[in-house]
Amino acid sequence: MDDIDLAVLNVLETMLMTSTYLGFLVVAKRSNELKNVIISMRKEIADQNLTENVEEKRLYFSYNNISCNISKYMSLASLFTVTLMYARPFVDLLVAFDPGNSSTMPYHLPFRAHIIFDYNSPRLYTLVYVYQFPLMYVPLLHVAEVGLIVNLTLHLCAKLSILVYRIRNIRIDSTKSFKDGIKQTVLMHLELKDNSSRIVCRKIVFYRYSETLNNNFNMMLLIELVSCGVRLGLSLYLVLIKLDVDKIATINFIIHTFVVGSFLYLYSYVGEQVVYESQQLSDAFYDIRWSDIEGNERKALIMCMMNGQKTMHITAGKFYTFSLFGFTEIVKSSMACFSMLRAGM
Repeated sequence: MDDIDLAVLNVLETMLMTSTYLGFLVVAKRSNELKNVIISMRKEIADQNLTENVEEKRLYFSYNNISCNISKYMSLASLFTVTLMYARPFVDLLVAFDPGNSSTMPYHLPFRAHIIFDYNSPRLYTLVYVYQFPLMYVPLLHVAEVGLIVNLTLHLCAKLSILVYRIRNIRIDSTKSFKDGIKQTVLMHLELKDNSSRIVCRKIVFYRYSETLNNNFNMMLLIELVSCGVRLGLSLYLVLIKLDVDKIATINFIIHTFVVGSFLYLYSYVGEQVVYESQQLSDAFYDIRWSDIEGNERKALIMCMMNGQKTMHITAGKFYTFSLFGFTEIVKSSMACFSMLRAGM
């Protein structure tokens, strides 16, 4: 604790590991519900009736491509970062190699750990070094957690955008066409809000799609919100202190800062998109030429508008709503943490 630089590095690695392991516990606790949601999403993707025309396919695949690119590039960035972190002590060892005096070699481990024995010998150091190799997969599993949240949320956004498109194209040339269009719209809206999963104890379990995401991920997102906010400030501080000392470590922490900032932006982006697409529902109903339909149909339209005004959200701990405006506030808090550490240099 008397060395602030080592303390910051320790806190950074500890928060990463802790948030990842807590995420595992959340996923394990909610595994049955998450399994049902994932199976439902896979069936919808494989179902040819999910989209009815080219425009609906374009709307869906615009979000689907975002999910695919996020999973691919975030995994590559995380793999490169953790590989660089794991190889850095070995590079230092090669640079300082002295065949005549092995006691002066820098026997540093890739990940900070409390070892109960003295490993400052080539043989023991090699064994401990190889022993820490599985820890490289922990950040990749963390990316998998983030990818799961983002993919499920963007799938919801895609279906909402398709629903908005269908509302705007409801035919009102006849009462039957309008009723059929409203019926199809209401059923799809209820499918997004109320999604039947499976029969348990001979009772059909119903749950809301958006609420299911919040119920399953709100604690994980709260952990991510606190962890990523603090880690962003700590990473910037480590970039500053390593800039003139260790170029490899500087590159490593720059990439780590980018990845952590990307996670925060992704959570804020998908939260903003859920709010935006859900708000479009009410606007889409309002844009229908209600003056050209009969009185009974107008009542049904008003009920749909009232139901569509209930905005969906993605929350952390069920009290913080993710949005792009909130992203700027988190970055400001991280910069305040960075400034405080910088003042103590």
